[in-house]
Amino acid sequence: MNVRFLSGIFLGACLATGCTDDAPTRLSSAQLEVLDSLVSVQMPLMREEEDSLCAARFEQRLRHLVDSLLIARREEEARLRQRIPRQ
Repeated sequence: MNVRFLSGIFLGACLATGCTDDAPTRLSSAQLEVLDSLVSVQMPLMREEEDSLCAARFEQRLRHLVDSLLIARREEEARLRQRIPRQ
């Protein structure tokens, strides 16, 4: 992703969650450079953290999906069995 795009997202989040109304609406070029460098340093750490969270939740999500598929197949099988005439 483009660093400027991420900086814009970060800036927008910061401005949207500001505590005071007297916060500046525009950043100076020096402030934008600092923000760009902070994002450049933090993004690899954020990606690593997100990857670890994804890996931690993978097993749980996989079990949930498999259980959902099994339930759907059992319901389908029950519907099909009801259509078979009994002898």
